[in-house]
Amino acid sequence: MHAKPPIADVFRHYYPHIPLRAAEGWQKILCPLHSETNPSAAVNTSKNKWHCFACALTEDSWDVVQREEGLSFRESADLAAERFGRSSEAVRGSVPREPRPGVHRPPRFGGGSRTLQTGIRRFGSHRS
Repeated sequence: MHAKPPIADVFRHYYPHIPLRAAEGWQKILCPLHSETNPSAAVNTSKNKWHCFACALTEDSWDVVQREEGLSFRESADLAAERFGRSSEAVRGSVPREPRPGVHRPPRFGGGSRTLQTGIRRFGSHRS
């Protein structure tokens, strides 16, 4: 279960100059991150995301808080819970405390980095 604040509330807080209509689906908007006269971004209140095609950036409400405030994910979730009235307990329970098995294993091919390095030639070291 997600406890993200609504993207419309986050946009109203950080970008009050961008009007959002109460509509379903994607709405074209001016990107809040760069100057433009034609909308290159869109927001979807039902999916709780926004996307800028010029910036190639997609964010949800927590991402916006994290970027705007310069906080870590957990700090931004806590701030969003305080500011927008949502609980971040669902986030804490879903974040794994330890890496899953196999994440830090060395690659299974080549037997290690030494065997991979033997076949690499440096620039100018080849023989004629």
